[in-house]
Amino acid sequence: MRIFSVNLSCGPRCKEWSVGAAVFLLGAAVSAFVVIHLDRMRTHDKLHVVQSVAHEHASRLHKHIDESMVLAYPIAAAIETGMDTQDFTFIADKLITHHPLIHEIALAPEGIITHIVPVKGNEKALGLDLLRHPEQKAEALLALKSGKLTLAGPIRLMQGGEGVVGRFPVFRKEDQTFWGFVLIVIKMPDLLHSAALGDLSAGGYRYELTRTYPNSKQVQIISASDPQPLDRPIRQRIAFPNADWTLSISPAAGWHDRWTIFFQSVLGILFSLLAGYIAKQYVELRNQRNALEHRVAERVTEISLTQNRLRLLLNTIPDLIWLKDTGGTYLLCNPMFERFFGAKETEIVGKSDYDFVDRELADFFRAKDRLAMEKHAPSVNEEWLTFTDDGHTALMETIKTPMIDETGNLVGILGIARDITERHTNETRIRQLTHLYAALSNCNKAIVRSSTPQELFDEVCRGIVSEEGMNMAWIGLVDPQSDLVRPVASYGDRFGYLEGIEISIREEIPSGNGPTGTAIRENRPYWCQDFMNDPATAPWHERGEAVGWQSSASLPFHLYGKPVGAFMVYSTKLNAFDPSSRELLIEMAMDISFAMENFDREAKRKAVEEDLIRTEKLLEEMSEAALIGGWEYDVKTGKGTWTKITARIHDMDPDAETTEQIGLSVYEGESLEKIKNAIHDAITRAMPYDLIVHMTTPAGNKKWVRTIGIPVIENGEVIRLRGSIQDITAQKATEDKVHWLAHFDSLTGLPNRTLLNDRLNYAIRIAYRNHTSVALLYLDLDHFKNINENLGHHIGDELLVQVALRIQSMIRESDTLSRQGGDEFMILLSGIDAEGAANVAEKLIESISQPYQIQSYELSITPSIGIALYPGDGTNFTTLSQAADAAMFRAKHNGRNRYCFFTPEMQARSARNLEIENALRHAVARDQLQIHYQPQISLSDGKLIGTEALLRWTHPELGAVSPDEFIPVAEESGQIVAIGDWVLRHALGQLKAWIDAGAEPFIMAVNLSAVQFRSPQLTQRVLEILEELALPPEHLELELTERIASENPLEAINIMNTLYDNGIRMSIDDFGTGYSSLSYLKQFKAYKLKIDQSFIHDVAQNPEDRTIVNTIIKMAHSLNMKTIAEGVETAEQLEILRAAGCDEVQGYYYEKPIPAQEFERKYVQSFRK
Repeated sequence: MRIFSVNLSCGPRCKEWSVGAAVFLLGAAVSAFVVIHLDRMRTHDKLHVVQSVAHEHASRLHKHIDESMVLAYPIAAAIETGMDTQDFTFIADKLITHHPLIHEIALAPEGIITHIVPVKGNEKALGLDLLRHPEQKAEALLALKSGKLTLAGPIRLMQGGEGVVGRFPVFRKEDQTFWGFVLIVIKMPDLLHSAALGDLSAGGYRYELTRTYPNSKQVQIISASDPQPLDRPIRQRIAFPNADWTLSISPAAGWHDRWTIFFQSVLGILFSLLAGYIAKQYVELRNQRNALEHRVAERVTEISLTQNRLRLLLNTIPDLIWLKDTGGTYLLCNPMFERFFGAKETEIVGKSDYDFVDRELADFFRAKDRLAMEKHAPSVNEEWLTFTDDGHTALMETIKTPMIDETGNLVGILGIARDITERHTNETRIRQLTHLYAALSNCNKAIVRSSTPQELFDEVCRGIVSEEGMNMAWIGLVDPQSDLVRPVASYGDRFGYLEGIEISIREEIPSGNGPTGTAIRENRPYWCQDFMNDPATAPWHERGEAVGWQSSASLPFHLYGKPVGAFMVYSTKLNAFDPSSRELLIEMAMDISFAMENFDREAKRKAVEEDLIRTEKLLEEMSEAALIGGWEYDVKTGKGTWTKITARIHDMDPDAETTEQIGLSVYEGESLEKIKNAIHDAITRAMPYDLIVHMTTPAGNKKWVRTIGIPVIENGEVIRLRGSIQDITAQKATEDKVHWLAHFDSLTGLPNRTLLNDRLNYAIRIAYRNHTSVALLYLDLDHFKNINENLGHHIGDELLVQVALRIQSMIRESDTLSRQGGDEFMILLSGIDAEGAANVAEKLIESISQPYQIQSYELSITPSIGIALYPGDGTNFTTLSQAADAAMFRAKHNGRNRYCFFTPEMQARSARNLEIENALRHAVARDQLQIHYQPQISLSDGKLIGTEALLRWTHPELGAVSPDEFIPVAEESGQIVAIGDWVLRHALGQLKAWIDAGAEPFIMAVNLSAVQFRSPQLTQRVLEILEELALPPEHLELELTERIASENPLEAINIMNTLYDNGIRMSIDDFGTGYSSLSYLKQFKAYKLKIDQSFIHDVAQNPEDRTIVNTIIKMAHSLNMKTIAEGVETAEQLEILRAAGCDEVQGYYYEKPIPAQEFERKYVQSFRK
């Protein structure tokens, strides 16, 4: 019975496994058959492919050899007809040219090679006897015996390498006797390459090319892909004359694809297992389905009962409950939720929030749904909602929980919302009272901590706002003169509500009837529970609306019972002040009143104390001023007394006993001897003393003091000494500082001009006595101004300090380095001649010119040095410094970064420049300057297009002074700006006068100096002159030399762009003489390049000048600029310029610069409109 029950329970399981095993075995048998069949098909396909490949390569090999060997027939025929050697060479060359596979063609009469084409490289084969050579005899006799073309090889060639040789025996036509052989040789590597046997390995094949010897039948391997024997190869026979070759090929991977067979077998087994498993599972699932249908029926009944219970529960709960799917569509909701949407559940299910509320609120609901679903955790938030059924608004606490099914998949979101309006109201009230209590507590603490009313006011305002009870608070005090309430402290005024606010306490004006004015005037709190609708706040409604005020309170505070100000608080909530809040705010105002009275009493007390302290200090200061520090010494007892000030000077206790030993203990050395002698003379000879001595106090402080001692005499005897002592340490330090500043440079610490003067005079006296010389070097840094202007004076100062250190390292300790100011240094070298001075100057130039690392900048600068020698160039500081200065300027003029000795010519030049500078200062006022005008002519039509204004100066004593002489002096002395303005104003004024007189407008070109160009007011001055003259800016052309533009190209670009933007034309003067970069030139907003006259002067004779002129013109045109050539003096120059494409010219060929009257007569009058 037990066995029967076991079999019964095991029966279905055994049946399931039996079915699965049977299906597996059947699938395995089918899979094996398929795998074997597929392998046979692949092998058969591969056999056909290999046969095709073998046939193709064998045919190609046979074709190449056959095409080459057949050429022996025409050569043999030519020999039979009597072909000579020259004809053979010609024919062989042509054949080799058209058949590159042939390495050589040779003739072997009687079997001996006598002719070869080509000969080069084959010389060793000449003279070879084919019928006697041991390696070639057998093959040659075979060809001779057969009388046919034979192919031998591969054999080793006499000239090197291996090859195949075709031998064709030739017989004489008349008697058929043997004449010799025609040989055609093919190199073996060329042959194999032409047959592309190497491609077989790349194509996945192994191959073997063999030859069978005719007599021995021995097999020779000609070429093979590898030494291993082939697996069942496909053989292709290649028949040649008297030769038999075979090409064998087999797949490199074998005929069977083992991996494919393996994987197909594995797949077959897997398929069989899968089929068996599916069969087993099918039987098992069929059995389980019947059981599951029964269980489902039972579960449906249970779920129906549970749903009914849940529905009853949902309908009973007072909270809002709903369920959505992941897309936001409602699946169910309870009756409370129906009230929110104002619709029944049947109307809600299947729809979303967007069907019932506005888009903004629907987006908010959807965002909270997504948050809960993304976090996979409940999401809690509070939100004010308006119920559709009755329109009431409530604060709801909403919990949204993601719903997960049994498989862990998210299926929706469950929401529960509870009305917490009442709880929120209670919490808000409690929180507000808590904040107000905290603010009151802070106010009381502030009263204790604050030392001034302002501190208290700030703390009170900050406390009531910071505790989040109110939005803004401020305190105002009444101004007794104007009766206005002035805000003195505030907090929370983020929108400027108090800015410019006017509040009065006068009843007769509107600003006095507001909450604050009424509270102070009537001495009572004013509660404004609806700020925007209260008539009393009407003057401030606009301000309040911008900020959002809804409630305010104004509470007066007092000083001894009289209202002196008010405490105001504001809220953005209506009815913000309930009875509890009012009581707390009134108490806070009372605390402020209490504190105000305390502050007033404390202020009065401190005023009295300060008056007492001030009086005591005044008395003490007066005492100190009168007595300084007093002391008295009893000669008989040796003891003394002193005041507090004296003790303080000595850093000693004023109450301690004082003796002569203690008093003298602070002095040492010379100071001790001086005071001892003075005391001795005072006691013994009754001589008063007044000394300045140095002391070191017990505390280690070193001081300078002035001590005065007066003997007290009784009965003709000095019984005591009385005196005073004054600490003059600060005074002494000031005197030393003044002395240092008077003799040393504050930046570098070097001797200044005053100290250098003293030392030079001393050095001259020593040199005079010793009959030696003294050198004075004047050193100036080149272009130092650029560093100051571009990088700042702090970088320039640091550079000066480093330069000073380098100079000091180059000179002797006995020499003197002095800074004269700016970037100028003077070096005094004692006992040195011209050669030594030059040596020092060279070292200085080399050292100073090395790069400097200052902060993040690597700077380079060079010096210019002038050298003057005593006694030849001067005998005092003035003459030597002037001589060195003149030599330094000559060094700069000669190119900078060099030194120069003073010469008498420099002195004459310096005197001349000084004379010109002084005379030039009065040239404008005395009407000594004139403007001459030189016409500018267009080469296209020969018409006047403009004129250049050129300055001339005629002095009553100096005569006509060249601009080349006085313009540099004007730039150096700073007069060029005023002179430039004069030229600009008069030249443009003259142009305006000509235009007003009826002349056609033309361009007035005016030169700018470097100083003018760098002036910050340049653009402003030019525009002011144009505006004053009412002259359009396009009639003005400002000429700037290329040198000036290239000194600081970035600054030049900015200035030129500014002038261009104001309509003023810019041109580059003297072009070709500077070093401007083309990258900057194309950024200059200049419309014209003026070719320097140095290139024009020899343009007809000098090809280089002509090339330069052509280049400048082409370059200008490529940059959309015009060109004008200055200094044109001959017709030949003019024609060269016209041929080169120059746009405009000026020069003596047309006209020299002439005065305005003459220019008007010659040009302007003929240039009328």
